Order: sequence, then structure tokens, then C-alpha cells
Amino acid sequence: MVSCCLEIKKPSFRRSVKYHMSAYIKQMSSYDYLLDSMLSLPPLGTYFVRQCIERDGIILEAHIEERTVGIVVIEIVPKPKLTYVFVEEAFRGKGIATQLIRDALAFIENRRTAEVEACVILQNKYGDVIDHIFMKTGFEIINTANIIRYANDEKCRRTWAAFMKEKGKRICDTLMRRGYKTFTFSEASLETFEKLKNSIGSQFVSNLDPFTYISDKNDRLVPDYSFITQKDDELAAFVTVTTADDKTLVFQQISIALRHQGNGAFLLPFAAFMERFLGGGAYNKVAAVILGKNEKMQRLVQSFIGSLSESMKTQNVYQYRLRD
Repeated sequence: MVSCCLEIKKPSFRRSVKYHMSAYIKQMSSYDYLLDSMLSLPPLGTYFVRQCIERDGIILEAHIEERTVGIVVIEIVPKPKLTYVFVEEAFRGKGIATQLIRDALAFIENRRTAEVEACVILQNKYGDVIDHIFMKTGFEIINTANIIRYANDEKCRRTWAAFMKEKGKRICDTLMRRGYKTFTFSEASLETFEKLKNSIGSQFVSNLDPFTYISDKNDRLVPDYSFITQKDDELAAFVTVTTADDKTLVFQQISIALRHQGNGAFLLPFAAFMERFLGGGAYNKVAAVILGKNEKMQRLVQSFIGSLSESMKTQNVYQYRLRD
């Protein structure tokens, strides 16, 4: 999803671990990955590996007879997290994934951190197996999320058009008559961005910060598909959209200012995004992640957004406590 050429500059981590097939765990450098690794990773795995190298993370590999048969991907910043575990099909069922996870925990423990997070999409191939291994290893589920994918296809366009005809257009028209207007990040002035930046943490919740994506080399902001809504000179809502491969959009954030919650203002930037997505041919897919703790968005998914989706999967978020 992003090309990478950065060398991981971390202390060498090498320790023999005996399996039924004499496998051992060692740290994989970006050189090993780019030139020597013969792993047949699915697209999701390639994404996480490249993201890890780009962010100077750590990859541990299971090695058998000069062949890499599995990996665990460790994100270090902003906090330790196991983002991906993979073992070649011919080597599954031999305890390799379990040992990769345990060695990853041992590696992270040396960094004097208290907690490690991990995540698994249950409906992915072998997702239930990795879930079982995490639970067996001592991880606990701390959150769940819905991962929703939309396709720019006839079903989605028809469902969206029906919603806009029945409810959406009426709500949007009412808001616009009250002075709300919506525009893209590309059209926003420097003054507007400065105002938005100063509003994060006061008018908008701090954990939804669009500026984290402006300099992100992996999940890159797409200014023409990200929208801001304001009323008069006051910011009311925004949606942040990124891409990692220039093919699929990721709906990262939708945030409503405290003073504008409860009046449907979120619909304006969302509707602007949907019209752009369904009306253009630049992107065929869009994905969104809705945390289980976000009860308002969960209700929105159940009542409306879910009906537009091509697929909906469940992701578990885990935590392992290295020390109290």
C-alpha cells in the first residue's frame, strides 16, 4: 500500500526456539523482507508489514531450514501493538504463531512498557484461530469494532438515493437554510485549518484529530474527499478520509462540534462525501471502522449506514498487561 526502503535501526534480536521442526525466531530487517522473504502474504499482511517498516517498527520471523514460515508485526509508536500475525499454511498447527506472539511480548517487555495491544478481524481467514491464540496467551478483549466496506456499485447508489429522497435531502436542505455550508479540505482556507486545529480538544473531541493524517506517509489524507461543515464562521463538523494504495478510501473520522450535536449536522459532510464517492470513478471501495464504544455511531450503523455496506466484519481489540 506504500513502498518502503527504510532500514529498521533497532538492536538485533535473535534467540533460538525449538519446535517440532527446529524453528527459531529472529528479527527481520527491511532488507530481509524486500530481498529474501518468500512469504505469500495476503494484501492485508503486505500493508501491515510496509506500514511497520515505514514507522520504524519491528518484525519477528519464524525461520525453518533457511526459510521464513511466519511473522509477527510489532508497532512501537505511539504504543506497542501486535498488528499482524501470519504463518504459512503448510506450517500451521505446530505452535509457531503462539511462539511468535510470546517472543514478541518478551521483546516488548524489555522496552519497560506496561501494556501491549493487539487486534484481529474475526472473519478474515484464520482470524478465529489467532483470536484463540491471543486469549490463550493471556490477552483480554478491551474493545470491539465494526469494519464496514462499501462498494461504488448499483446497490449502494440505489440505497443512498432512496435514503436521500426519503429523509436525507430534507435534513440537508433545512440545515443549509439555517446557514450551514460544506466544502472540501482542498477548498478550505489556511484560516479555517487554523481554526479547526485550535478547536480539537475544545469544540471537537481530542481523539478525532484530522491533523494526524496530514503528514502520515502511509494513510494519506485525500483532501478532495474530506469535508468540513460550518455555520456562519463556526466549525460544525468534519469527515477525514485517507488512502493507503490510491485504490481504496478509508473513512477515518466523523466528528461533530459539541454545540452542533443532535441537529443532524453530521449528515452534511457525510452526504458530501457519499455524493463525491458515488459520483466519481477514482475510487471503487471505501472502508470505515466504528468502535463498539461509540454508541451513537453504532446506532447510526444499525439504522442507516449498515444498509449501504457491501460487507461488515468484527474486529477485536486486545490488551496484555506486562506489569501492573
